Amino acid sequence: MLRRVRLHGNLHALWRWGAGATRGSSPGPATLVRHAATSTVSDGPSFDRDVLRTSVAIVGGGPTGVTLSLLLSSFGVPNVVVERKTRSTDHPQAHFINTRTMEVFRQLGGLADGVRRKSPPLREWSNFRYCESVLGHTFGEIDHFEDYAAGPNASLSPSEVVHLSQNRLLPMMMRELEASPHSRFLAGREFVSLEQVEGGVRLGTSDGLGGSGAIEAAYVVGCDGARSPVRGAAGIGMQGDPNMQSIMNIHFESPALARALKSEGREAMLYFVYNPKVVGVIVAHSIEDGDFVAQIPFFPPLEKAEAYTADRCQAILANAIGRDVGATVLGVRPWNMSALVADTFRSGRVFLAGDAAHLFPPAGGFGMNTGIQDAHNLAWRLAYALGGSARPSVLDGYSMERRKVAVKNTCLSVANFDETVKVARAFGLDPGLAKGLMGALSPASGIPGLRQPAETLAESILSLGKLQTSPWSPLRPLQRLYLDGLLTQERSLRLLYPEEDIGFCYEDPDIDIGGGDFRGWSKTRRRTKFSPW
Repeated sequence: MLRRVRLHGNLHALWRWGAGATRGSSPGPATLVRHAATSTVSDGPSFDRDVLRTSVAIVGGGPTGVTLSLLLSSFGVPNVVVERKTRSTDHPQAHFINTRTMEVFRQLGGLADGVRRKSPPLREWSNFRYCESVLGHTFGEIDHFEDYAAGPNASLSPSEVVHLSQNRLLPMMMRELEASPHSRFLAGREFVSLEQVEGGVRLGTSDGLGGSGAIEAAYVVGCDGARSPVRGAAGIGMQGDPNMQSIMNIHFESPALARALKSEGREAMLYFVYNPKVVGVIVAHSIEDGDFVAQIPFFPPLEKAEAYTADRCQAILANAIGRDVGATVLGVRPWNMSALVADTFRSGRVFLAGDAAHLFPPAGGFGMNTGIQDAHNLAWRLAYALGGSARPSVLDGYSMERRKVAVKNTCLSVANFDETVKVARAFGLDPGLAKGLMGALSPASGIPGLRQPAETLAESILSLGKLQTSPWSPLRPLQRLYLDGLLTQERSLRLLYPEEDIGFCYEDPDIDIGGGDFRGWSKTRRRTKFSPW
C-alpha cells in the first residue's frame, strides 16, 4: 500500500495563491519513481542561469493542474506547476462539486473535509427558480434534493455533492500544495515553447519582463485552459462548436439581496430571469456572503464589452433583481460557451487535461469536475510509467478512457443547454433565432457608415423579442401552460446526475465515439420536484 510521507520542500507561490514559500531538503527516491529529479530553483524563481529539471511539468495552476500536482506528490513524483498569473482570480467560475470529485478530494489530505465545511448549507442551493425577477413574481421552483438523504448516501458513496465557487476552492487546494513534499508552484511564469526530445520534453518559459527559462521533464501535462498554448504547440485539434453562445458575466455583491432572499424564503442556486428588460441567469455563489454573478446573453461584434459600463450594469441588475436593494459591481467579463473535445488527449510525452482537453456548456456543472477526474485518471499512470514497470498501454489508456467520458459529458451538457432553451421558448424567446439575426447583421458592423444603424437595429430586435415576456402579453396564459408542462415533466435543467457522476465505467475500448456532433445524447432520469407558483 502506498502511503503519503509529508516532508518539507521548496514551494514558489506568489501573492494571493494562499501558499507561502517553505524551505527544506528534497526527499530521497519515492516508492514508484526510480530517480529523484534535481532542481536548481532557489528561494525565488530564477531561470536565466539554469535549467529546472523535474519528472512532470504541469502547465496551468487551476483546479485540474493543482489536483494533478497533489496526486503526483502523493505517489512520490516530483512535479512543477507553471502558472502564468501571479494571483488567483476573485471572479467566481465553476461552483458545483459532484460526488466523484469529492471522492478524489478525500485522497488529498484534509481537502474534502475543508470543502464540505466551507460549502453553504443545502437549503441555500437545493433549488432552481424560474421568475420574472429574483425578488419578483416566481413562476415555479424545482427542488433537486427532495428525495436526497441528508448527508452522504453510504449505499452509493461516502461523499456528497457540495456547492463552492472555484475562487474559494482554489486557495484551499493551494494550502494543500504548500504541504506537498514533491510539488513546486511557479507563479508568473508563462509557457512559450515545447520541444519533445529523446526521453523527455523541454519547455521554454517567460516571466513577462524579459526573463526566460527552461524546464526539462519526462512528461508535460497541459492544464492551461480553453485556449491552451500547450495544445497548440502539440498540434492537437478540437472538434465541435466553438461558439454556442456568448455570455457577459457581471460579478456583484449585495448583502441586502442576500438578506431579502433569506427573510422571504427565496434561496436558490440559480434564478432564471425572464422579463421585458432582462433575460438571463443569476448564480448565487454564496448567499451568506452576498456573492452573485449575472449571466447575460451577449452578441459580439454588434455588442461591445466596453458598452457594459457601470451604469448599464447597475440597470441590468436592478431589473434582474426586481428591487433597488443596492449592488456593488465587482467585475465584468465576457466569455464564449463552447462544446469542444480535443482529437486526442495525448501526443507523445504531452498530455492534456481539463479545459485544455474539453469545453462544455456550464449546464450540468461537468466542466471542472471532469477536469479534476482527468487528473485522477492520469496521475497514477504517470507514476507507474516513471517507475519503469508500466506497459506503454498504461499511458495510452488515459486518452482512450477520458476522451470517451469527455464526449459523453459534452453531449449531455449540450442537451442540458437545449433544455434551458426550451424554457426560453415557452416565453416566445428563441436564442438560436437571435444568434442567427445577429450573425446576419454582423458584417455591417465592420463597414463605415453602417455600424451604428446595424447596432441600433440589433438592439431593437433584442428589445422586441424580450417584450414577449411581459406579464401583460395576451399569450401569457399559454406561456404558463407550456412552462408548467416543461417543468413538471422533468424537461428542464437538472442538477444531480448520479449515473454520469459515479455510475460511469471504462469499457469497450474500440467503440467509435464519433465526431463533433454533440446533440442527441440520451440522459438518465433525474430526481426533482417542481412547485408552480
